[in-house]
Amino acid sequence: MYNWHDFKKDLFGEPEIIPEVVEREPFWGDITPSPNRLQKWEEFRGNSKAKGLLQMTVKVAEVTNKPMRNILLSGYPGTGKTTLANIIAAQSNSTIILKLGSSLKNENEIIKVMMEIEDRQQAGEKVILFIDEIHNLGGGSISEDQFFYLLEEGHFPHNKRGDHIKVNGQKFEITTNDYCTPERFPIIGATTDLNLLHPALQSRFEIQVEVEPYTIPELAEIIISYAEKKEIKATEEASNKIAAISRFIPRKALATLKLANDYAISVSHTEIGEEEVKFIQSLQGITDEGLLPREITLLKILADRDKPMGGASLAASAGMSEGDYKLNSEPYLLHPLIRYIIITPRGRMITEKGKEIISKYEND
Repeated sequence: MYNWHDFKKDLFGEPEIIPEVVEREPFWGDITPSPNRLQKWEEFRGNSKAKGLLQMTVKVAEVTNKPMRNILLSGYPGTGKTTLANIIAAQSNSTIILKLGSSLKNENEIIKVMMEIEDRQQAGEKVILFIDEIHNLGGGSISEDQFFYLLEEGHFPHNKRGDHIKVNGQKFEITTNDYCTPERFPIIGATTDLNLLHPALQSRFEIQVEVEPYTIPELAEIIISYAEKKEIKATEEASNKIAAISRFIPRKALATLKLANDYAISVSHTEIGEEEVKFIQSLQGITDEGLLPREITLLKILADRDKPMGGASLAASAGMSEGDYKLNSEPYLLHPLIRYIIITPRGRMITEKGKEIISKYEND
């Protein structure tokens, strides 16, 4: 149990205790790394260049006994950014505090994070702050300039002096316009789109790593390795088939493997073959290219229209919300390894490769 009264006296006055909740254990939220995630560099498949740079960064911090440099991870959803952050934490013997960028919309939330970091540092822990979806950071009552100080100097200037903040049933009066932790701490940011991140904020990350999309052979290796680790029997053909329909995302590949294994168990089969994969594929309506029915519809609309369409119009024509389209379908249709569509200054257009897919499923 952490000592709530060790916070800096120049920042907070004495807390006002709320009787009915004072006996609760302190709870700071989700702390990772999770035991279900990878912990070692050698367990992470693919992206050898990115992994090598991150390994060097961790090693330099260990040898020099200084905090790691701030790291920015970018790449398509599901490519392993969070997994890499967890490996960094495990290999540097650090506690990683996970926050979504969208949750840090006001100064109070940042101050609470800083309180947690200080609390853990005073308890003898090394701390890494991991901000996922960092492109959603800021807004509300926070200016991006405030984050520059956090990234560069480890302190957070704010305008909350004289206000009260409530944490786990205790109220604290904020008595200064700045917050510094006892020790500098590294920040890892992750984003699926660097274009959404303010250039000045992006430049504050000294180590910037692009996590590249996985190829189908790399996904097959991940599937085979995971199956061996979990004592799941799967043929090479089945592993390749799962890799081909998994949209280049390791997380989806492993989810499909588990479903195929569930089906194999349910029908008393001793291993996963192509039959088990095809059954899961048919249940989910996934084509051999990893496309869902709604994405076939999107491509058909673009082919029939044969001129650029805006994202909102395209989504509406397919009966989808714009948010669902941009989050789940567009990233795959635009994926650099397939490029079924492109985005021009005038809107979305289908490519020749996309038209080939339409001809294959034109009677569906």
